[in-house]
Amino acid sequence: MLPVLPPWGTGFAASQLQRLGLPVPVELLQQLRFGRGLDNRRLKASGYAYSYTTREAVLKLRAHQRLRPLLRSGAESYRYEREVEEFLYTHPKIADVQVVGVQSDGYPSWPEAFAAGGAVAIVPNTIADGTTAPFTDVMFERLGALVHEWVIVPEGDMRAAIARLATTAKVVAEGAGALAFTAMQQETERSHTVAILSGGNLDPSLLGELLTA
Repeated sequence: MLPVLPPWGTGFAASQLQRLGLPVPVELLQQLRFGRGLDNRRLKASGYAYSYTTREAVLKLRAHQRLRPLLRSGAESYRYEREVEEFLYTHPKIADVQVVGVQSDGYPSWPEAFAAGGAVAIVPNTIADGTTAPFTDVMFERLGALVHEWVIVPEGDMRAAIARLATTAKVVAEGAGALAFTAMQQETERSHTVAILSGGNLDPSLLGELLTA
């Protein structure tokens, strides 16, 4: 165990050792001055609070510092910026872009909701659990404004698409994340189509089942 010296004592001891030709690493100076922990006063002053210093804490601090300019403040909630959305829709570069929503026939909640003009009662029978969130009026309005067309794909095709993505593209996609790719495989009319793969929260046992099906 190394003794913990006050700041002036650490500097004095280091200078004496250096006079003797013994280099003192910065890490050793930190241990002499602050014990086993690192000096986290500057880190705390930057806005990241924790009770002790570990390697994981320092890594989380760096992640916090990288994300803070993007997330602004943790106390500030997300604000939907309709002006940005309206600007994008009127921009000449993307004015002709159409958004296609995709759901499995095991839970086609949104296509049926728009056909009925409101909420519908459907029991989910799909592995795309990311699409089984409850109906809300806010999302109904938002999707109605943003999505130009809805496509319903067979549940079996979505399962096969997950396996195909894993074996050919080396991408693990969850059910909801593979829906757009599933629909794109059936698309023959549009010449320029982009499928967004989002979400890889797939249980390994389910993935194994899909790969061996």
